[in-house]
Amino acid sequence: MTSLEVIALQGLPLISAGDDLVELVASALKLNEVTPRAGDVLVVAQKIVSKAEGRVVDLATIEPSAQAVALRRMSTRTRGLWRSFYRSRFASCGRAAAC
Repeated sequence: MTSLEVIALQGLPLISAGDDLVELVASALKLNEVTPRAGDVLVVAQKIVSKAEGRVVDLATIEPSAQAVALRRMSTRTRGLWRSFYRSRFASCGRAAAC
């Protein structure tokens, strides 16, 4: 029989550059009384891997290109159009799920 079980590990601290991610995950597994078995898949978010590797960038130090600025303006306008469409389409019933 095939099954899927998702377990969110409690007790992981905020990850910083240089942290031993393997040790932290192993400790969290023990804390949560989870014992991996053959065939199990452990999923770790790329964000905490990047943070542990020190691969983070302070966005305040980045100067966006002209193309990035133009794309932001276009996506902001598009989001506004979708919001207007959504409100006009579903205003009569209050919620999209209820229509």
